[in-house]
Amino acid sequence: MITVPTTTEDNTRRPTLPEGVGFTLIEDHGDTMTVETSEDVTDWAISQGYMIPQSVTMRQGRLALLEAGYLDEINAAIAAIPDPVERKKAEIEWEYGSTIDRNSALVQAISHKVEMDENEMDELFVQARKL
Repeated sequence: MITVPTTTEDNTRRPTLPEGVGFTLIEDHGDTMTVETSEDVTDWAISQGYMIPQSVTMRQGRLALLEAGYLDEINAAIAAIPDPVERKKAEIEWEYGSTIDRNSALVQAISHKVEMDENEMDELFVQARKL
């Protein structure tokens, strides 16, 4: 499901979607519609700013963190985890994971430690997806 703005075409309101994508209306909110689409439109929706990516590759995430000036802070926050077992778990996830998941416990804990708010995290995930 995705929520997108509406557009009026031939006096008919419809969701703004890429050409040729079919949809089933789930809910009409007036200026927006929540729809189920006939094909995956995730990349398009993210590029239009209608969705925040929920995961990015580790490469994308690290490059976005580097560009935003957070990469060294993240590494330091992981190294500063006091419990040795928890620190090692975080290091393994950070070093060997293939993706960074927006709602993972590690991302939530580390973003809090480096004082990154929800809007900054959203923007980082959007920028990372473009890399």
